[in-house]
Amino acid sequence: MLGWLHQKLRFLYTKPEPALSLAVFRVVYGLILMGEVGQIIYFQHLIFDPIPYLNLAEINYLPLLLIWLLVLACLVLGLFTRLAAIFNYAFSLATFALFTEFGYHIDYAYVAINFLLLLAPISGVLSLDATFKLTARQEWVSSIWAYLIFFFGVGFTYLDSALYKLADPIWQQGWGVWFASSLLPNIYQDLSYFLNNRALMQVLGYLVLAFEILFPFLVFFKKIRLPGILIGMAFHAGTLLVYPIPGFALSAMAFYIPLLPLPGWLKSNSKYAFKVSVAPKETAPVLLRDLNRFCFIPGSFILKLTSAFILYCVFGQLLCSLQSDTLKNLEGSNNFKVSKLAARIFAPVYYVNQKYLGIVAHEIFLARYFNGYEHIISLQYQQPDGTQKWLPITTQTGMNGYYNTGRIFCNWNYWVTSAQINQEKLVAGLRDYTAFWATKNNISLQNATFTIRLKKTDVPLTWQKDFLPKQMQQPWQEIGLVYWQYEKCTVKLPLVESL
Repeated sequence: MLGWLHQKLRFLYTKPEPALSLAVFRVVYGLILMGEVGQIIYFQHLIFDPIPYLNLAEINYLPLLLIWLLVLACLVLGLFTRLAAIFNYAFSLATFALFTEFGYHIDYAYVAINFLLLLAPISGVLSLDATFKLTARQEWVSSIWAYLIFFFGVGFTYLDSALYKLADPIWQQGWGVWFASSLLPNIYQDLSYFLNNRALMQVLGYLVLAFEILFPFLVFFKKIRLPGILIGMAFHAGTLLVYPIPGFALSAMAFYIPLLPLPGWLKSNSKYAFKVSVAPKETAPVLLRDLNRFCFIPGSFILKLTSAFILYCVFGQLLCSLQSDTLKNLEGSNNFKVSKLAARIFAPVYYVNQKYLGIVAHEIFLARYFNGYEHIISLQYQQPDGTQKWLPITTQTGMNGYYNTGRIFCNWNYWVTSAQINQEKLVAGLRDYTAFWATKNNISLQNATFTIRLKKTDVPLTWQKDFLPKQMQQPWQEIGLVYWQYEKCTVKLPLVESL
């Protein structure tokens, strides 16, 4: 198998592609990461402080985060690109790979892609390195990098996620998209006009599932690739519109960029070519020289090493997929369980694969994680004039407020609150969010009171017309208070699961 993979990789490696696509990806992806780091900077005291602003973290993370922003600026500009990629990967290991309470699923893809950027030829064009001749100008690159970015970014996620969805009753009925878009903790847009179209929702549900299963294989066929890319980007544009996870949606769209064909006006025969040319096929073997950029080991050996590494990653992802309900169900009731054996084999390297390569199980948008999620928690500040100001965690409809995007969305909805509320986590979260918001808004914690409200909601088992508007209209009930006096917090709250 290694020999077959070696031959396929050699074909992809010697197949030339314009370097501009990879360079554009570098710029777009770098800007997305800057947005992620910017959010971490804004919420740094909520993320890192034991109690925001009152009990500070042992390390002041702001200088390090600002250095990371500078590193990403260098990556975007293509200045000292290789060094910037090394520092970027180091920073991602210290943050994305270690986040628990404030982690979310795209972090694994960030780690994987940041690892690939250590090796990929991303600064040959559209970079200050090439402009000032700090590195050799490289107008075309191997096509293998486009496929590696796609698979490490979203390809493996699609396949693994589909295996979990196939065993999910909601997805089996075709209601997966409708279900995920109808739950108040999941969304920040009301698209009831589309959600009420039963046929559209069921078609979309099955189409998403079919796309995740098929496109990672069809991406290798040229005639199908572009329509598939456009469908995939349209799906993720929908994710951006509906769900408060912009980093996930934008990054997923960015991972398609290296696969996009260059428009004709960028080709070398055009006066608008910007000096970016498409490499003639007869010069493709020259690409093998790129294998020797870092050492004097023969290119054929590096290709075999690359083949072995990719095979290891595929095997690691397959071992994750063997834990899916779909494949477990195929094993039946046999005493010998492949999934159990795989779990034992995978256990010693799971930590390394997860933290350094972003190889994990992709159990996302599954109905079982919302079983019992029948409550929305909100906070309001009791202002001196007697009125109440909603904290931007949730809106009055119960959807996510502007605080709740990305990792803050995941922290509030799946850590502080969740389908089965952990009272200790909830109390700590109420303390931290009120302390953070109050300090950001120049409200003294010497004497401040916040109202805790709860909205009861339902979790549907199948499609229902006007389900979302009905949930939005459910009343709020006051269930407790958060008191701050002399910077000491008291939370008066009954056991939420008993309400």
